[in-house]
Amino acid sequence: MYQLVIADDEKIIREGLKNVVSWEEIGFEITEIFTDGQEIIEYLDYMTPDVILTDIKMNHLSGVDVAKYVFEHQLPCKVVLISGYQEFDLALQGIKYGAEDYLLKPTKLI
Repeated sequence: MYQLVIADDEKIIREGLKNVVSWEEIGFEITEIFTDGQEIIEYLDYMTPDVILTDIKMNHLSGVDVAKYVFEHQLPCKVVLISGYQEFDLALQGIKYGAEDYLLKPTKLI
């Protein structure tokens, strides 16, 4: 199983991302769910998931900040940025730091 971390500052989105996809059926185990990028970076100090699925804009540190941290520390994990808006300038920054993809959030996740 691949280890997956989810981060979004909106509870309804976190719950939707957790429940709308049958993660185990496609080989993923959700190891943690966070509310901001700072929590992810603190987690990365002692654990390295295979994939980080993170909102592009959050309180404290953004998904772009997380991608930059992963890139600068050469961590062996993939970062996928998500957003409810077409924020392509931020997406390009994330891709510059090695983000694998940029996905638009569905308007209904639950």
